[in-house]
Amino acid sequence: MNIIQAAAILQFLLVVRGSDVAGERKRVGCYYLGATTERYGTLYPEDIDASICTHVLYIHGAINNETQEIYLKPPSQNNKTGGEGFIPRLVKLKAVNPDLKLILHVLYRQVDWLSAEPSGRSKIIQNGIKWLNGSGFDGLDIAAAPLSPEDTEKMADLLCEMKNEFDKYGYSLATSLVGADEIAEETLGKIARCSDYIALLTYFPRGETHRIAPMNMIKSNVDWYVERGIPASKILAVVPAFGAIFTLEDPDDTGLGARVHGPGNDDLEMLGGLGIRNKELLRKLNDSSLGWTIRRDNETKEPYAFSNTRLWTSYEDTTSIEYKARYVLENGLGGIDIVAMEFEDDEGIGGEGRFPLTRTVYNTFRGGN
Repeated sequence: MNIIQAAAILQFLLVVRGSDVAGERKRVGCYYLGATTERYGTLYPEDIDASICTHVLYIHGAINNETQEIYLKPPSQNNKTGGEGFIPRLVKLKAVNPDLKLILHVLYRQVDWLSAEPSGRSKIIQNGIKWLNGSGFDGLDIAAAPLSPEDTEKMADLLCEMKNEFDKYGYSLATSLVGADEIAEETLGKIARCSDYIALLTYFPRGETHRIAPMNMIKSNVDWYVERGIPASKILAVVPAFGAIFTLEDPDDTGLGARVHGPGNDDLEMLGGLGIRNKELLRKLNDSSLGWTIRRDNETKEPYAFSNTRLWTSYEDTTSIEYKARYVLENGLGGIDIVAMEFEDDEGIGGEGRFPLTRTVYNTFRGGN
């Protein structure tokens, strides 16, 4: 399992409760892997600009199938991380932003614990409270997708039991669903009632070029769930801070839906070479020897680019993510999560400052117009 698969996302990805005031209290969620790598170096907790995040989500949580304990586990067995040692350093970010919420993202690697008897579920809940009490974190984000319909129903029951207890301590609880998935109406109602936030995950087509987080898919997924009673203010749009990158089968077929010959990145940890960190992508796009041509959708402002070396990439930039942020504002959604801080341009090599995607979302929400 590679980092991106483990992080859900993403393939991808769509939470602070909504507000009647445009832009006020919209969530800007900053996913953080805490990965320590030789190739890319390390983005340490104190390197995160906490002033532009309302939430930091540490992608490290797991539930022990035997003991029902909450513990930290790297999102990928191939990567070293800061693990427990980064917990107190993340908590110190609250000195920069006293309103910052720290969330442990619990991955869905194995879900044997969903079959636990009521006493087992109670242990999971009490262990969750124990972990939060001892860590200084403010809540859990438990991924409920992709799961079978039966397991999704069990997850809904667990969320409701957990929510009842978490509310006593002021802890938040979030989950995720696959976009436009067929979920029983009763189960969906439980998830909506018992989750503070709901992330909608979006999956990509295989074997052809596609947008990294297509606006039309986000809109259709949001509409599907809103029509079924999910409050818009609980829905988050999750946007990746990395691009999709391929080598084209036909160098003359460069549009959306073109056939793909293979991955465009030699870093197989990034979606098997089909993904690329935004910072690394910016370096490639700045390489004039590759002969890039950039196209942008007239309405959604989403870019894609192709080179004279048969590379093709789709990605987010400040223009496209501002459009998504305005969509969130205009439709009363809960906010946007960025995945992940390590993939952002933390050096400002694109000439737009550090963490330009996250900063654009933050500024758009605070501007509210």
